[in-house]
Amino acid sequence: MSVRSWTSGPSEKTPNYRRLDYVSPAPSSPSVRKIDTTRGKPSSLGRASNGSPVGAGQSTSVDHWTMVLFYAMGVGALALAGLFFFALLGIGLYGQFIWTFTHWDLSSVRSEVVRPWAQFTLWAVFLGGTGVGIWFFGGYGWKNLNVRFGNAASRARR
Repeated sequence: MSVRSWTSGPSEKTPNYRRLDYVSPAPSSPSVRKIDTTRGKPSSLGRASNGSPVGAGQSTSVDHWTMVLFYAMGVGALALAGLFFFALLGIGLYGQFIWTFTHWDLSSVRSEVVRPWAQFTLWAVFLGGTGVGIWFFGGYGWKNLNVRFGNAASRARR
């Protein structure tokens, strides 16, 4: 592969994947109505940029559950970060209080015995955080919420 194919425009032999000006922009979600700023009217949805209708097999947005799973895994990673924070907090407290007074450095504890429990704890915290993220971002936490919340001004008018 030559340097020219990465820096020049599109060629017939090799596709150019590095230049963003040759890539069409990602389509927006179909539930969002676009406003044409020149006329002030909503633009036609379900049409490609050239005006032809979008085919039934083409997706115009990222799959909803893919995004929910991605965000939920982010919550799982945040749960792991919280676990690491509290583990460091516990190690710091151990170093300040227990080791200072007893000089017990845990040399009698073998890591081979603790390793399966540590791995289980890491996986359980990650999967638990992912489950909470699916519950939260998937809408299951808000499905049976029938209470209407309003601001203070609307409550004062009642």
